[in-house]
Amino acid sequence: MCCTRPTAAIGNSTRSRNDPRVGAAQPTRLSGRTRLFAGMMGGDMARSQALLFIGLLWVFAAAPVCAEGAGSALHSVPVTEEPLHVVRHRGDHFIVYTNWIEPGVWTLYHQHRNDLLAVIPADTSAASQEPGSDPRERAAPAGTLVFFPYADSDEPFVHRVGGRGNAPFINIGLEFRDSMAVSCSDTPPGWQDARVEAATANRRGHGYRLHLDSGAQVALPQRGRGLLIVPLGAALLQLGDESWRATIGDFRFYEGGFPGRLGNSGSAAVTLVVFSAC
Repeated sequence: MCCTRPTAAIGNSTRSRNDPRVGAAQPTRLSGRTRLFAGMMGGDMARSQALLFIGLLWVFAAAPVCAEGAGSALHSVPVTEEPLHVVRHRGDHFIVYTNWIEPGVWTLYHQHRNDLLAVIPADTSAASQEPGSDPRERAAPAGTLVFFPYADSDEPFVHRVGGRGNAPFINIGLEFRDSMAVSCSDTPPGWQDARVEAATANRRGHGYRLHLDSGAQVALPQRGRGLLIVPLGAALLQLGDESWRATIGDFRFYEGGFPGRLGNSGSAAVTLVVFSAC
């Protein structure tokens, strides 16, 4: 179903699909030959290499971590029907879903057709497996942003994702429902503040890392049609008129009607990922 704009989505990756706080809420990677656009919350090349692979990690369902043999008959589902992709927002232009994949668990094979932005809020390790191929495992640090231009392909990208390591794979996915005609790759970033670091830019928008000391406030960007805010850890925040006690995996997404300011009401500094979508 669609939401009436402006609309905001409350997200927490730990909540079930039927949690009443989710409200009217629900987003997708390409094959090896498809180029990946990645941005990260950091700076050095070594970490950037680690981030590029995260494109392989996108939807999940409960199954033991073991590779299927090549040539097996496979059934895949649309990403929004995959049980471990929990839809939090479904609007006119965007879908937001979250993943929380425990180590040793695989998603179902699923299909990505639309451009997708993945935001990783905590250090993670996961594996991705395409049909007929061996699983590929990668690690990524908290604050990783990866853009997957799935809309470039006439065929859906199909894979499954498995949790690795000692911590769950947590992801917030922003899927772009509009056609390729909607693009802002040539638009310069519109958020200028000393506490803001430009993290990534692609044809769907601009991503930033924001550092806020205790008691600090910042004016949020007002351009575009969507605004995604993801804290990289627990935080007590003031978002417009809302007091928000965030935990890992939480997010806020606005499709129109953006809040004007974001403040840190907690006793410690906080880092957030902010994506301003075209």
